[in-house]
Amino acid sequence: MFKWLIRRRIAAFEKQANYDASYMRDILDVDPRAVMALGGMTAIGGYRRDIPLAPWHAAKITAALDGDCGPCTQLAVGMAEAAGVDPDLIRKVVAGDV
Repeated sequence: MFKWLIRRRIAAFEKQANYDASYMRDILDVDPRAVMALGGMTAIGGYRRDIPLAPWHAAKITAALDGDCGPCTQLAVGMAEAAGVDPDLIRKVVAGDV
């Protein structure tokens, strides 16, 4: 039952973010506790307290770019867009023109 629920949450995330998270299902098949740890890291990464939205998203995009992860960068850009960050700012961050 636990795996079924997590698979549904992964599918919902993929649909909402237009993102391929098949690696999460692979991790789930091998070690469900690892998926829970990954979820905890995601929760920590989502904490921003009173940091303004635009710089917070700019930092997330910059970190994904620095990690040289194209899918991660696209995910960070999509989340910034969904949060209403100025598209011109997003373009500048991705281009390194800040």
